[in-house]
Amino acid sequence: MEWRLRTKMFVYILATAVLIYTLAIGYISISFKNRATNDAMLVADSYAHEAANFVKARLNEHFGIARALAQSFQGYEKIPPEQRREIYSDMIRNILVENPEYIAVFEQWEISAIDPAYKKPYGRIRSTFYREGKKIIHKIDTLDLEGDNLVGIYYRVKSTHREYITRPYYYSYELDQALPQDIPDVENAVLEATIIIPILKDGKFVGMTGMDVPLENFQDIVEEINPLKGSYTFLVANNGHFVAHPNKKLINQSIARLNPDENAKFKFEAKIRNGEKFSFLTRRTKFGKKTYVSFAPLSIGRTNSPWSVGIVVPMNLIMEEANKTFFISITVGLIGLIILTIILWFISHNITLPLKDTTLLLKKLARGNIQKSNRLVIRSRDEIGEMTRSANILLDELNRTTNFARQIGEGNLNADYALLDEQDELGNALIEMRNRLKQSTEEITKQRDDLKELNAAKDRFFSIIAHDLKNPFSVLLSVTEVLIESYKDLSDEEKNLSIRRINKSANQLFNLLENLLQWSMSQTGSIKYVPEKMDMGIAVASNVSLLKMNAESKNVKLTSEIKEKTYVYADVDMIRTVVRNLLSNAIKFNKTGGNAEVISKKKNGFLEVSVIDSGIGLNKEDLGKLFRIDVQNKSIGTSKDKGTGLGLILSKEYIEKNGGKIWVESELGKGSRFSFTLPLS
Repeated sequence: MEWRLRTKMFVYILATAVLIYTLAIGYISISFKNRATNDAMLVADSYAHEAANFVKARLNEHFGIARALAQSFQGYEKIPPEQRREIYSDMIRNILVENPEYIAVFEQWEISAIDPAYKKPYGRIRSTFYREGKKIIHKIDTLDLEGDNLVGIYYRVKSTHREYITRPYYYSYELDQALPQDIPDVENAVLEATIIIPILKDGKFVGMTGMDVPLENFQDIVEEINPLKGSYTFLVANNGHFVAHPNKKLINQSIARLNPDENAKFKFEAKIRNGEKFSFLTRRTKFGKKTYVSFAPLSIGRTNSPWSVGIVVPMNLIMEEANKTFFISITVGLIGLIILTIILWFISHNITLPLKDTTLLLKKLARGNIQKSNRLVIRSRDEIGEMTRSANILLDELNRTTNFARQIGEGNLNADYALLDEQDELGNALIEMRNRLKQSTEEITKQRDDLKELNAAKDRFFSIIAHDLKNPFSVLLSVTEVLIESYKDLSDEEKNLSIRRINKSANQLFNLLENLLQWSMSQTGSIKYVPEKMDMGIAVASNVSLLKMNAESKNVKLTSEIKEKTYVYADVDMIRTVVRNLLSNAIKFNKTGGNAEVISKKKNGFLEVSVIDSGIGLNKEDLGKLFRIDVQNKSIGTSKDKGTGLGLILSKEYIEKNGGKIWVESELGKGSRFSFTLPLS
């Protein structure tokens, strides 16, 4: 049956309107649903961050007390020994009394620091006050009289001069157990962590102090944090073990072992250890059925052992409000379609006199035959003529729009399109499409370039691990194998030579790993940038003193002309690392009997510092490889020491972070001059 024009217009317009309206409402509803889901995830992330800051503040309070105690001990030489023992014991005991949450407070001293007659570089005295029930017990003992325990915590703090917090462990003072335990073997064992602050005198380690802090207080904190009904919070130490969790059976258990599949997929154990912020969606694991898990890192004192706070939120809770909004949007859309249908019916009912030519043209346009449609002849100037004229304008604009869209499809993103007026929605939409395509093309190009740079950095990092870690280990393995098999047959001189080779390889490994760690932390943002007024003369002098033995072993004269009270505004730790790297290179690549000096001058509001050596120098090709992670740059020093170039890359990042520049001037065989600038204080 042939439809009348009124029926056709009603059906075509209504069908088109329903399709467009449905797509629009569907897109808006789904977008809003996704936005609500993302907002809920952001809320969970913010709660994790706030919880991390709260736990961080609690831990840093303890570090502040221990740090103040260590600073007060620095003047120990001015107090007679008998009075010192009495005063310091009272101080430690008072801290334990005034802080009932502490289990024990201790001080440990190098015997050589408090007894001038004792000349050995090892041996320590430990004084501890600890709780036993309601009593406070004082215990003094002597340790390491036969030599330092090179794998122990005391030696780690002694050798690094860094603050330290131990991994969580169980300990019982009543049984006087020898070592901490991962699993409580007695009923009264307490889960705790030890905070340790080194005591330094003129930059030299003389002892340490700290306290044992129970971790059960953090259980109350995580149990109070529930951003959404059915969610829960937990605290994880740097080693990946739970410190606090609503399920107390999981305390001090490994999060990775409980969730091996998820850990393999998301690498969250490594991210916790590196102090990264991350989140993920997971299904049917120890976290529960489909859930959203968010981790927020927290740095502790001045240690390099960040902890993390995690929040677990079931996805059904996140989706509940979003689904409600989604259904409301769909309902409103259906009501709108009904209203639109009624309006279209009345409009089509009032159209009674169809025009053949106009009808044929509209049929062709409805089929998409734009270019094959001919313009209509205007035979009158009344409403019908105006309709014909409008149809011709529509045909012309559709042809122009089609040509513009075809050019865009062929890749001509610079094609022009003139709008009919400011309200030309189709034209504006096409221009916006073209602009977005151009923007997407530029972004893809930039992402490709960034990816190439990241791949180069990754390849460089793997190259350092694959090659530069192998050589020192090879030396260690070969030398120790000779010692094991032929120790009795070797002369004392040969044994001493082997020991020196082992020590040299160990130092190479330590320096390489330290630079790798610093570089890795700088890439992940784990190193805090804390600029302050610092004395450049003292910073350089401390590194000159630190590297003096290295210089003397090669008969290199190491000097600094920078006077004290030469102030700059920069991060102290970063700049000391830069100076240490540059001085180490000046010694490593210097000639036996050569010179290495540090000079400075003020210029345009900056302090220009130069490290000058009389070493082997660099050719133009090697100069172009410096400060770059994407090229292989392996130099060999005058004592056959190999360099990776990572120290210079790290130095460049630190100097630029502090608002300065770094560059090098060198000529093969005539030494090198590494210079950098820092803003004056």
